[in-house]
Amino acid sequence: FNQMMHGLHEVASQDDERDVVGAAVTSLAVVVRLMGGEAFEKWAERVSEVVGALLARNHPCFEWDEEEEAGEEDEDDDMVHESRVMDAASDVLPAMAFVMREKFAPFLAAHARALW
Repeated sequence: FNQMMHGLHEVASQDDERDVVGAAVTSLAVVVRLMGGEAFEKWAERVSEVVGALLARNHPCFEWDEEEEAGEEDEDDDMVHESRVMDAASDVLPAMAFVMREKFAPFLAAHARALW
């Protein structure tokens, strides 16, 4: 699981393509549940930071490429991809809560502002 988490975390935290990030974060949520609490503990802070960056829209996939001229169709596609990324990021938190139980509270508190 550690190699898989490393690869998914790297893509989820650094890639600038929203559809790629969305897929990686969706996969993170699945792997978190498979790992269980004890195995996931060492990844919790790193995964939480990625989720926080996504929820705050402070992530490379939300940076606007000024060289691109976006048409109305491109803006619609961007909104769809953004929605998928945000949904994926939101799915990681319940997975973390499921495996971490009471140890999840500080991670939820760290993202409270972005969630509400």
